[in-house]
Amino acid sequence: MKKRVLLIFMALILLMPATIFAASDNILSKDFSYSYPPTDMTVGEGVTIQFKKLSSGVSFNDLKAVSSDTSVVTLALNGTTGLLTLKAVGEGTAKITFGANGYADDVSYIDVISDDAYDDEEVLPAEILDLQDYADMLQPIEVYETNALTAYQKNMVVTASNRKTVYSTLTNVVIPNYKKVVNMVSKVKAPNAELQSIHALMVKGSQLQLEGFTLMQQAIYKKQSLTAANKKLEAGRTYINQYTTKLNAYVNKYNQ
Repeated sequence: MKKRVLLIFMALILLMPATIFAASDNILSKDFSYSYPPTDMTVGEGVTIQFKKLSSGVSFNDLKAVSSDTSVVTLALNGTTGLLTLKAVGEGTAKITFGANGYADDVSYIDVISDDAYDDEEVLPAEILDLQDYADMLQPIEVYETNALTAYQKNMVVTASNRKTVYSTLTNVVIPNYKKVVNMVSKVKAPNAELQSIHALMVKGSQLQLEGFTLMQQAIYKKQSLTAANKKLEAGRTYINQYTTKLNAYVNKYNQ
């Protein structure tokens, strides 16, 4: 990867004089539409680029396409159809120049490597790939949990003066958002049996916490003790802490 960054940096240095000292200010893309070659190819890979005329007074025969190193990339341009074929034939970097008489050159670079270069790349265990998929499933839930817990944490102490505010916050913010958390968590299907077992702890813990919030809402409304609500919340936290511990153990087990 460092090599590739260096090559791109070198390309920028080389392109600046070409732009400053271009023989013509006429831009090729003004009269022809085309896509740029890929910046990375593997040996044996081929791509095609279709030039299209944007002006009636131009011809595909006016075009030129040149590879700085044909041992790396070869080119074949059909002057009748405007179809350009590129083929990666060897490792290295080739400078590809598109142009035509009276137009400034349009330059790009292709970095070619062999398939063997990928042999040493790290292959992630299936269990870690499953974990990534599982994390993606949970990501949409985070915003609702954040909304609920942020509002709850601002009102953890209930007094005679703030009782109505706490009740309103539980009713309108905490419980509606946390209901979404519980509903969404219950629908998640973890990708493997081990993650399913771990996820079950989250399902149980979030359900208990929702029950705790609901008991707290009822207790505040009736001006009763919060003991039952706090016990339910504590039970939920216990399951969620177990979930976190087991999930971390899963990561450590397979991410080696």
